[in-house]
Amino acid sequence: MIELRHLHAFFTVAEELHFGNAAKRLRVAQPAISRDVSALERAIGLKFFTRSTRNVALTDAGHRFYSRLSKPLADLDRAIQLAKQEAKGTAGLLRVSYMDFALDGPMFRIIRQFRASFPNVEVELLDTFTDMQIDWLIEQRVDAGFLIGPLLASPLKSLTVNTSVWQWS
Repeated sequence: MIELRHLHAFFTVAEELHFGNAAKRLRVAQPAISRDVSALERAIGLKFFTRSTRNVALTDAGHRFYSRLSKPLADLDRAIQLAKQEAKGTAGLLRVSYMDFALDGPMFRIIRQFRASFPNVEVELLDTFTDMQIDWLIEQRVDAGFLIGPLLASPLKSLTVNTSVWQWS
Protein backbone atom coordinates (compact mmCIF):
# COMPACT_ATOMS: atom_id res chain seq x y z
CA MET A 1 0.00 0.00 0.00
CA ILE A 2 1.32 3.44 -0.94
CA GLU A 3 1.29 6.00 1.85
CA LEU A 4 1.64 9.75 1.65
CA ARG A 5 4.98 9.62 3.49
CA HIS A 6 6.32 7.34 0.73
CA LEU A 7 5.42 9.94 -1.88
CA HIS A 8 6.93 12.77 0.17
CA ALA A 9 10.11 10.78 0.67
CA PHE A 10 10.37 10.05 -3.07
CA PHE A 11 9.64 13.65 -4.00
CA THR A 12 12.19 15.09 -1.58
CA VAL A 13 14.93 12.64 -2.63
CA ALA A 14 14.15 13.45 -6.28
CA GLU A 15 14.65 17.15 -5.54
CA GLU A 16 17.76 16.73 -3.38
CA LEU A 17 19.29 13.73 -5.18
CA HIS A 18 20.69 12.86 -1.77
CA PHE A 19 19.04 10.62 0.83
CA GLY A 20 20.76 12.31 3.79
CA ASN A 21 19.74 15.83 2.69
CA ALA A 22 16.18 14.63 2.06
CA ALA A 23 16.07 13.14 5.55
CA LYS A 24 17.24 16.44 7.08
CA ARG A 25 14.64 18.37 5.10
CA LEU A 26 11.86 16.05 6.23
CA ARG A 27 13.27 15.90 9.78
CA VAL A 28 13.49 12.11 9.86
CA ALA A 29 16.32 9.60 10.01
CA GLN A 30 17.99 8.67 6.73
CA PRO A 31 17.11 4.94 7.03
CA ALA A 32 13.41 5.90 7.19
CA ILE A 33 13.73 7.74 3.87
CA SER A 34 15.45 4.74 2.30
CA ARG A 35 12.72 2.39 3.59
CA ASP A 36 9.92 4.69 2.34
CA VAL A 37 11.43 5.03 -1.14
CA SER A 38 12.05 1.27 -1.35
CA ALA A 39 8.46 0.58 -0.22
CA LEU A 40 7.15 2.90 -2.92
CA GLU A 41 9.31 1.27 -5.58
CA ARG A 42 8.10 -2.20 -4.49
CA ALA A 43 4.44 -1.11 -4.41
CA ILE A 44 4.63 0.34 -7.93
CA GLY A 45 7.07 -2.20 -9.31
CA LEU A 46 9.57 0.33 -10.71
CA LYS A 47 13.00 1.61 -9.76
CA PHE A 48 12.99 5.39 -9.46
CA PHE A 49 16.63 5.92 -8.50
CA THR A 50 20.02 4.51 -9.37
CA ARG A 51 22.10 4.47 -6.24
CA SER A 52 25.78 4.19 -5.58
CA THR A 53 27.86 5.00 -2.52
CA ARG A 54 28.48 8.51 -3.85
CA ASN A 55 25.65 9.25 -6.26
CA VAL A 56 21.86 9.20 -6.50
CA ALA A 57 20.17 9.77 -9.86
CA LEU A 58 16.62 9.52 -11.14
CA THR A 59 15.85 6.77 -13.63
CA ASP A 60 13.70 7.61 -16.65
CA ALA A 61 10.70 6.22 -14.74
CA GLY A 62 11.72 8.36 -11.77
CA HIS A 63 11.85 11.50 -13.92
CA ARG A 64 8.41 10.83 -15.38
CA PHE A 65 6.90 9.96 -11.99
CA TYR A 66 8.41 13.09 -10.42
CA SER A 67 7.05 15.36 -13.15
CA ARG A 68 3.58 13.82 -12.87
CA LEU A 69 3.60 13.91 -9.06
CA SER A 70 4.74 17.52 -8.67
CA LYS A 71 1.40 19.27 -9.20
CA PRO A 72 -0.87 16.79 -7.37
CA LEU A 73 1.46 16.69 -4.37
CA ALA A 74 1.69 20.50 -4.27
CA ASP A 75 -2.12 20.66 -4.57
CA LEU A 76 -2.48 18.16 -1.72
CA ASP A 77 -0.07 20.11 0.49
CA ARG A 78 -1.99 23.32 -0.29
CA ALA A 79 -5.31 21.59 0.49
CA ILE A 80 -3.94 20.43 3.85
CA GLN A 81 -2.66 23.93 4.63
CA LEU A 82 -6.01 25.51 3.70
CA ALA A 83 -7.95 22.94 5.74
CA LYS A 84 -5.86 23.82 8.78
CA GLN A 85 -6.40 27.54 8.16
CA GLU A 86 -10.14 27.02 7.70
CA ALA A 87 -10.30 25.06 10.96
CA LYS A 88 -8.68 28.05 12.69
CA GLY A 89 -10.97 30.50 10.85
CA THR A 90 -8.15 32.16 8.91
CA ALA A 91 -9.23 30.88 5.47
CA GLY A 92 -12.45 29.97 3.73
CA LEU A 93 -15.57 31.90 2.82
CA LEU A 94 -17.45 34.58 4.77
CA ARG A 95 -20.96 35.19 3.41
CA VAL A 96 -22.31 38.63 4.36
CA SER A 97 -25.81 39.85 3.60
CA TYR A 98 -26.67 43.54 3.52
CA MET A 99 -29.36 46.04 2.63
CA ASP A 100 -28.85 49.05 0.37
CA PHE A 101 -28.67 51.37 3.40
CA ALA A 102 -25.41 49.66 4.41
CA LEU A 103 -23.70 51.05 1.30
CA ASP A 104 -23.66 54.48 2.98
CA GLY A 105 -22.51 53.13 6.34
CA PRO A 106 -19.36 51.53 7.73
CA MET A 107 -19.84 48.18 5.95
CA PHE A 108 -17.09 48.64 3.36
CA ARG A 109 -14.61 49.89 5.98
CA ILE A 110 -15.38 46.84 8.14
CA ILE A 111 -15.03 44.47 5.16
CA ARG A 112 -11.71 46.08 4.16
CA GLN A 113 -10.37 45.69 7.70
CA PHE A 114 -11.53 42.08 7.78
CA ARG A 115 -9.83 41.32 4.44
CA ALA A 116 -6.61 42.94 5.66
CA SER A 117 -6.66 40.75 8.78
CA PHE A 118 -7.75 37.55 6.99
CA PRO A 119 -6.46 37.69 3.39
CA ASN A 120 -7.20 33.97 2.80
CA VAL A 121 -10.89 34.38 3.55
CA GLU A 122 -13.07 35.14 0.55
CA VAL A 123 -15.92 37.56 1.27
CA GLU A 124 -19.19 37.12 -0.61
CA LEU A 125 -21.67 40.02 -0.36
CA LEU A 126 -25.40 39.31 -0.84
CA ASP A 127 -27.93 42.16 -1.17
CA THR A 128 -31.35 41.39 0.35
CA PHE A 129 -34.05 42.62 2.77
CA THR A 130 -33.99 42.46 6.58
CA ASP A 131 -36.56 39.65 6.90
CA MET A 132 -34.69 37.52 4.37
CA GLN A 133 -31.37 38.24 6.12
CA ILE A 134 -32.77 37.06 9.43
CA ASP A 135 -33.98 33.83 7.81
CA TRP A 136 -30.62 33.31 6.09
CA LEU A 137 -28.74 33.95 9.33
CA ILE A 138 -30.90 31.48 11.27
CA GLU A 139 -30.53 28.90 8.47
CA GLN A 140 -26.76 29.64 8.37
CA ARG A 141 -26.90 30.46 4.67
CA VAL A 142 -24.93 33.63 5.55
CA ASP A 143 -22.44 34.22 8.34
CA ALA A 144 -23.14 37.89 9.08
CA GLY A 145 -25.48 40.62 7.98
CA PHE A 146 -25.83 44.40 7.91
CA LEU A 147 -29.49 45.05 8.58
CA ILE A 148 -31.87 47.40 10.31
CA GLY A 149 -32.43 46.42 13.91
CA PRO A 150 -32.70 45.91 16.77
CA LEU A 151 -33.51 42.22 16.50
CA LEU A 152 -36.20 41.73 19.12
CA ALA A 153 -37.22 38.16 20.03
CA SER A 154 -34.56 36.69 17.75
CA PRO A 155 -32.13 33.85 18.53
CA LEU A 156 -29.42 35.87 16.78
CA LYS A 157 -26.77 37.97 18.45
CA SER A 158 -26.33 41.47 17.13
CA LEU A 159 -23.89 44.33 17.38
CA THR A 160 -24.73 47.93 16.62
CA VAL A 161 -22.19 49.32 14.17
CA ASN A 162 -23.84 52.60 13.17
CA THR A 163 -26.13 54.67 15.33
CA SER A 164 -26.14 57.80 13.23
CA VAL A 165 -29.50 59.38 12.56
CA TRP A 166 -30.52 59.46 8.95
CA GLN A 167 -31.57 62.87 7.71
CA TRP A 168 -33.26 63.49 4.42
CA SER A 169 -32.64 66.79 2.66
